[in-house]
Amino acid sequence: MAAAITWYAYDGSTLQTLTGSGVGFYGDAAFGDSINVSEWNGRTFRTNSSGTTEGPELWNHKYVNPTGVVLGQTGVGILLKQIPNSQALLNARFTYDTAVRVQNASIRAYDRVTSTSMPSGVTVAMYNVVHTGTSQTPDGSGGPSQPLTSGQHRWWIWDAVNSTGAMPLVDSPGTSGLSPSGSNTTDIRHDWYISTSCSPNSIGAKLFGAFLTLEYL
Repeated sequence: MAAAITWYAYDGSTLQTLTGSGVGFYGDAAFGDSINVSEWNGRTFRTNSSGTTEGPELWNHKYVNPTGVVLGQTGVGILLKQIPNSQALLNARFTYDTAVRVQNASIRAYDRVTSTSMPSGVTVAMYNVVHTGTSQTPDGSGGPSQPLTSGQHRWWIWDAVNSTGAMPLVDSPGTSGLSPSGSNTTDIRHDWYISTSCSPNSIGAKLFGAFLTLEYL
């Protein structure tokens, strides 16, 4: 088996494989509902590459503030560090035929054309979830801190004004999202759990993708 990266999404009970499909972000009403300019997604679905085919509804993650998120459609929100792995929106999984250690992993939102080009007309926020518990409390450890605020776990944001480059992910997470031995973990499978939210900066459909890079040894 060659090295491979596979993307999954959670619908609350099933891990949905995203091969040949994608994730669509919509307004509060239902699939296909527009998100108002400068507001954040209220519903999230598995869909096709253009966002026009309705699939299963997925965990919705709605940006609240730099350190907060609403899971689902209602509520005042929780801290990012309270999101369990099982309630993350995305699961990026790296596999190899022998046990390896992974380092320098990072993810970037991009325009689906060039990996280094920012999404156009939309603000995208992501967070590396690290919380192996089955409930939201106690807090998880959280992924790498957003460097603009040392010591705090914040969304990593790409927009037309402030692009922070690629978001670093935890090293060598193993299957749990963060193995007890940390960056020294060797495994044939490594999983990252990602929270994602978006907000249009102008009217019209917006397309963007997620680009993952890593080193293994």
